[in-house]
Amino acid sequence: QGGAEDAAEIKIMDWRTHQRQLLPVIATTYAIHYCGAALRAMHRRLTAGDYSILGSLHITVCSVKMMVTSMAASCMERCRLLCGGHGYSLSSGIPERWATFVHTCTAEGDNVVMSLQVGKGMLKMMRDSGESTAGGDVDQCPGTCAADFKDHQVLLQCLQHRAMRLARQLARSQNARLDAGMSPHDTWNADLILANRTGTAQAEAMMVEL
Repeated sequence: QGGAEDAAEIKIMDWRTHQRQLLPVIATTYAIHYCGAALRAMHRRLTAGDYSILGSLHITVCSVKMMVTSMAASCMERCRLLCGGHGYSLSSGIPERWATFVHTCTAEGDNVVMSLQVGKGMLKMMRDSGESTAGGDVDQCPGTCAADFKDHQVLLQCLQHRAMRLARQLARSQNARLDAGMSPHDTWNADLILANRTGTAQAEAMMVEL
């Protein structure tokens, strides 16, 4: 990997180009770890008889499933590519792990389907709570400059604002189509792209929140 002929081989992580791509993978790994810890904590609450989280549990699990499996598969592929030709070799350990893991992106529901479940779940929660579909485009994102987004709470509020704005937009669109006489099936099918965007936005916000 370069360097003087009589010197030790330079490690991949010593190259700035590789650091730039691998350090985000390490950060993502920590995010996935803490999401798993949060879900385990929720499971312990349920087994202890605390059912107060049942209302949001489906959205949470679908969100984490779609985000974690997609992110992990993408990170594994990134690591394989950064190993060059060695990444194709079974001796690197990456191909076997990738092949064993990547099916989770479709197991128990394709991740696009998961995002639609999240979007539909948000609509239900809005209806159950009496959340208004108005005003979603009026609320302001709290971030005003690049430095603001280094604050975890500001970043979380921005992501939650985006998810709620899309959810309200989806609800308004669904209501308008139903009022115009479209069937429930055709109404939902017409808004699948928006529902996918809504579910993905909520999942990203939830990853930061957990």
